[in-house]
Amino acid sequence: MTVTNIDSNRGTFKVHAWATDNGVKMWEEYQSFFIDSGNSYEFVFHYDADEEMDAFYSSVTPPTYIETIKNICDSCSGTGKI
Repeated sequence: MTVTNIDSNRGTFKVHAWATDNGVKMWEEYQSFFIDSGNSYEFVFHYDADEEMDAFYSSVTPPTYIETIKNICDSCSGTGKI
C-alpha cells in the first residue's frame, strides 16, 4: 500500500494490516516509516496463506491518503489464493 503524507508536518506513519477468513484473523503485521511532508512510501506486506483469505484490512496512523493497496502472497503468486 502506498501512503502519502498530505500533512504539512513530517512524521512517522504506522500501518497495521491483517487478513481474515470467515471472520477469523489469519495474518497480521505492523510496519512504521518516517515520511516527509508531501512524500510517499510503499509499505509491502507479505503473508503466506494456507487457504484463501476472504478479506484484507488496514489502518494508518495518523490518518492520511492511501493511493493503492496491493496484496502480495508469497506462496500464491500474489493472488491471495493457493
